Amino acid sequence: MNPKFTNNYYPGLFQIGSVSLHDEEAILDEVSDDRDLFYGTVIAPYKGELEVWWTRHRTIGIYFKLIFLTAWALISPRTKLWKKWFKDLPEPPAELSKYF
Repeated sequence: MNPKFTNNYYPGLFQIGSVSLHDEEAILDEVSDDRDLFYGTVIAPYKGELEVWWTRHRTIGIYFKLIFLTAWALISPRTKLWKKWFKDLPEPPAELSKYF
């Protein structure tokens, strides 16, 4: 077993980063600078912070909320319901916060 995964963290099908950044491609389309640079220096590190949050707060209840929110985001792409349900998420970087 890989020692990096001994903390019993198993990525799930539904993730908070996928819900909160479901329009990631649209964000990247609006970036006037290098898309790859913006993704690597802004989006990816924030997604990492969200995953750390998930590993510290994961419960079956939150997982079911993520399942619902993933489905809801398909119906209502501009939903901000995740912000109401998960008020203690890490703050997005300033470059990203204008898209939230």
